[in-house]
Amino acid sequence: YYIINGPSFKSIINQYTELTGRPTMLPLYAFGYWQSRCFFNNFADIQHTVDRLKADGLPLDVLVIDSDWSNSGMDFKWNKDFLSGRTAADWIAWLHASGVHVMLSTKGPMIRKDADIYPEALSKGLFATDGHGHTLTAGYYGGQLLDFTHSGIEAWLATQLKPLSAI
Repeated sequence: YYIINGPSFKSIINQYTELTGRPTMLPLYAFGYWQSRCFFNNFADIQHTVDRLKADGLPLDVLVIDSDWSNSGMDFKWNKDFLSGRTAADWIAWLHASGVHVMLSTKGPMIRKDADIYPEALSKGLFATDGHGHTLTAGYYGGQLLDFTHSGIEAWLATQLKPLSAI
């Protein structure tokens, strides 16, 4: 146990972070403007949004690509129709050249049964169950809820995400 005594709140925080470690400063862009919306229809829609913000003189530091970029129920693979005839690498390079950082969002911690990776995840027992072996369906998007307490989930997700992070 540790007891940290004032005399002020600022002093307590200083002593506490000296003991536990001080956080590093986030990159400057993390404090900038993040553009997000529920759905972009495709990359042409994203391009229009980025061009419009730039034309209007508005800052854009991070673009959140939400939901419909993936094939099916969060399979961690790009939907070809979403790419508007180019590769994901081309689009991401264009965004970076425009000074925009990119964050891919998912439909939640789930995978739908029609995703090609579903059988593998099921065979590895990576879905949460109801205690009777039945997988749990994750609300609005209708996928099976991943079990983040499973010892193999981190390695399996890293394998799925690696091709995306290589772009």
